[in-house]
Amino acid sequence: MIRAGRGGTFATDWVENNIIGIGWDFNGLDIANMDRDQIGAAYAAAHPAESKQKVATSVGQVFRFAHSMEQGSTVVMYDPAERLYHIGVISGPCSPVPEPEGITYTRAVTWNKTAPRDVLSQSSKNSLGGIQTIFAISAISNMFDEDIWNTVN
Repeated sequence: MIRAGRGGTFATDWVENNIIGIGWDFNGLDIANMDRDQIGAAYAAAHPAESKQKVATSVGQVFRFAHSMEQGSTVVMYDPAERLYHIGVISGPCSPVPEPEGITYTRAVTWNKTAPRDVLSQSSKNSLGGIQTIFAISAISNMFDEDIWNTVN
């Protein structure tokens, strides 16, 4: 699961452009070729006033985006304005944005399903309600009844 910015700010853009992104700035460094310690050192250098806990949390999120979210992985993004979950497959590497405006790194995604939030069970809604920008969820197919999957886009 990845959040599309505060309040889903980037959701429409991401679906239209077949991408997902993050906004942590590393001055264009190739975070996809950096290990967790290198990302941590770069982040701490850029944010010397942040607590160790804040640095560790941010580094974990960046590392997940650059490394744990692999090509072929399923990704889910929620658009609160439309009350829709977009489900897709990551189809490209982590790449820096040449002229960042809020989003500093992107990955290509092939969006292939859309499902209304209202069809989810309460337990599924709870599973998708994490507060982090990026987090793992149980298999998305288990969140919808088979009949519902047949009605989504």
